Amino acid sequence: MQNGSFYHLPQQGSRRNPAKRFRWEEDERQRALFKATSDFLNREYPGNTFMTAHFDHSIATAIWRLDGQADNLLDTYHREIAAKGLQTEKMVPALRFSTSDVGMSGANLYPIFLVGAESRIVPLGYSIRTEHKNGVDMQYFEEQLRLVYAQFEKALDKQVQLMNIEIRYPVTTLMRVLKRIKAPKKASYEAMDYFVAIHGDSPCTAYELFMQMSDVIFSAQCDGASGLRIAQLEEIVSRALNVNWHEYDHPGDFKW
Repeated sequence: MQNGSFYHLPQQGSRRNPAKRFRWEEDERQRALFKATSDFLNREYPGNTFMTAHFDHSIATAIWRLDGQADNLLDTYHREIAAKGLQTEKMVPALRFSTSDVGMSGANLYPIFLVGAESRIVPLGYSIRTEHKNGVDMQYFEEQLRLVYAQFEKALDKQVQLMNIEIRYPVTTLMRVLKRIKAPKKASYEAMDYFVAIHGDSPCTAYELFMQMSDVIFSAQCDGASGLRIAQLEEIVSRALNVNWHEYDHPGDFKW
C-alpha cells in the first residue's frame, strides 16, 4: 500500500486475472476500517503478511496471512492430525476483512485457512460481525478485533471435532451435505470427482469431507469469480460446520 492506494492482486487460484493497480473509492469509512484492521494486526500479530485486496461496487475485502502466530495457533491442531494419521497440505491461518453496503452488510472478520501452494481458501466459521448502524462505530469495531484470537481457537476446536466424526459413506455424504448447504451444483460434482480420484469411497472423517468442500470456492476463484461471489461461497461452505453429519451418512443413491 502506498499513499493510500492499493494493489489488486489476482485472487488466489486465479490463473487469468492480471495484477492491476486500483484505488479504493473515496469512502472514509472503508478506509478507516481497513486501517484499523491493519494497525491492529501489525501491533498484535507481528509477522503478518498482507496478501490481497479486492474492491468492486458491492464489496471491499482484504486478506492477511498470520504467519507469525501459526505455530501457537496450530500446535494442538497439528498434533491431532498427526495422531489420527491424516494427510494435509501446508496450512496458514489468515484473516479476511470484508465490508459491504449490500447483501452481507457490515464490517466483518473471518478466520480462514490458506492451504497449499495455491493458497486455497478454507472458511473456518466463527466470524466476527458488526452491523451497519449509520456507519460502523469505530471503537466497537476495534473492540471486536480483540476477539480474533479467541475466535480462531474456537474454529480450530471445531476442526478437531470434525476429525472425530467417522463417515462410512463419504461420497454420498459429501454430496448430500453440499446440496443441503446450497452449494453450486457443478462445482459440487467437481469436488466429488476430485475426492473420489484421491480417496475412493473408503470411510473417512467429516474433517476430510469439509476440507474437500473448499474446492467449491477454489473452482470459483479459478473461474475469475467476483470478490462478492467468493465471500458468498465462503459463507455457504462454512454452513457445513453446523450440520449433523450422521444424518447424511447412510447408504443409497444420491440425486441432486
